[in-house]
Amino acid sequence: MKARGLPIFLFTLLLAVQLATPVGTSAQSVVSIYDIQYTTDPSGDSPYDGQTVTTTGIVSYIDSNGYVIQDRQGGPWNGVYVYDSGNTGNVNLGDEVEVTGDVTEYYNFTEIESVTSLQTKSTGNGIPTVELTASGAMTEAYEGVLVATYAVTVTNPDLGYGEWEISDASGSARVDDRAYAYSPTADQNLTMLRGVVWYSHGDYKIEPRSAADIVEADELTIYDVQYPGGESPELGNTVTVTGTVVGAYAGKGYVLEHPSGGPWSGVFVSDTSNTPSEGDEVT
Repeated sequence: MKARGLPIFLFTLLLAVQLATPVGTSAQSVVSIYDIQYTTDPSGDSPYDGQTVTTTGIVSYIDSNGYVIQDRQGGPWNGVYVYDSGNTGNVNLGDEVEVTGDVTEYYNFTEIESVTSLQTKSTGNGIPTVELTASGAMTEAYEGVLVATYAVTVTNPDLGYGEWEISDASGSARVDDRAYAYSPTADQNLTMLRGVVWYSHGDYKIEPRSAADIVEADELTIYDVQYPGGESPELGNTVTVTGTVVGAYAGKGYVLEHPSGGPWSGVFVSDTSNTPSEGDEVT
């Protein structure tokens, strides 16, 4: 009797599970951004092109039409643009979000569109930035990735359509004004230029997000304030620096860190009036 009763029990259990699952739904496994972006195809097309995916990442860029999310560890193949104009007001830099949508190639630029779900998992996260040479950023592997390049010179201030060119010993890179417009001058030296790598009209380009992503040669950085240790070389001077808030203490102040991190990259700001959130970029 027990042996005959087992199939009936299993059938009843399976039927209950089926009835408990809404019609037309299925479990959506999470795919990493790396897996969405990594490809050996010469076209650069995603292996998930045309498929619906769910993925998670840290918001590193926002414009009027969407936002970029990156894996926490950063690095090549770790960023992707989400074309989602209806939700740009619902995300902030440093948010960790989970997105469900369709992977598509928009003129060979990989993006996620037709978003059906957006969930914020956490806020105030650090945003990974990859340090590269100018020409090193101009590759498929860094499409959608926040990068920074240092000690560059403006070699062409007007390539047309808001684009301009920077160069270093490695070669050159295009810079665009999709999110932030800047007017460089010929032979201008920049201490740092940072932005998300984009691909359009047959070229890779860096898209700065704000004025904080372009540091002119005569601007101070946190490194300049801290190095070489001991008393600051700027002791007693009024300075302006930009950094990401990595620690906030109400009524006391906050800690700023240079985007690239590393030695001499952090400083405490004694400020009893303002309490920014971790992950905010402030000047």
